Amino acid sequence: MLEVARPQKIEVHFEKFKIRSNEIDSQRRVTLPALVNYLQEAANNNVMQSGASVYDLHERGIAWVLSRMKLQLFAYPSHGQEITVKTFPSGSEKYFFYRDFRIFDEWGLLIGQATSTWPVIDLQKRQMISVPDFLNVFRIGGDEAPLPVAKGKIFPVADPLHERQFQVGWYDIDVNRHANNMCYFRWLVEAMPADFLSQHRLTEIDFQFRNECNLDDVVVARAGLSGVPNGFSHQLSSAAERKDYALARSVWERSPAEG
Repeated sequence: MLEVARPQKIEVHFEKFKIRSNEIDSQRRVTLPALVNYLQEAANNNVMQSGASVYDLHERGIAWVLSRMKLQLFAYPSHGQEITVKTFPSGSEKYFFYRDFRIFDEWGLLIGQATSTWPVIDLQKRQMISVPDFLNVFRIGGDEAPLPVAKGKIFPVADPLHERQFQVGWYDIDVNRHANNMCYFRWLVEAMPADFLSQHRLTEIDFQFRNECNLDDVVVARAGLSGVPNGFSHQLSSAAERKDYALARSVWERSPAEG
């Protein structure tokens, strides 16, 4: 039987990213999918150093998955600028690990933060399992108070104003054999009208993943008003089945005038 090393303590992790030209929008600011990719990359590199990466867990027939993320953005870096992502495990329960992120600009100013929830799934059964004992050796890191865990029910879109369909392609699939988290964020944003996106920027999003979507699935993205100022509710659902892939709520603000 293959002997798999036990994970070691996860420390606070810092990682720098430089905004590239293919990671910006027409306003030259970093896109939401690119930013989510940075957070995922930093988180994976953090656990990889401790022997608990997605590849290490695959050897045991299990995997990390992201079930919820609440992200707040105070400013957007632009092309060529460098950001630093700070991340660390911020808590745990029977079924979940929690991970926090802080995002700093190149002058060290806090421009964003996020809390996230990570269960473990059985890869064969595609079901969530209680956190294995070998992962409970993790001691919670961080040198600051954790962010409040994202909780509370997120409701489906009651009265859709915007709707768009997407099909899951080959390059949308990750090593867990389902659509990457980044795709969900991209679909949510791209369901909004272009004139709205050109004049607004997202400041907060609470995103709850409900079900996997797989190669060739058709995803229907809907958005409607949420009842809070500048807020929207979002729903990603299957075009073929009566199930939701994700639910979210967002808050936006007018983009600062250029010049």
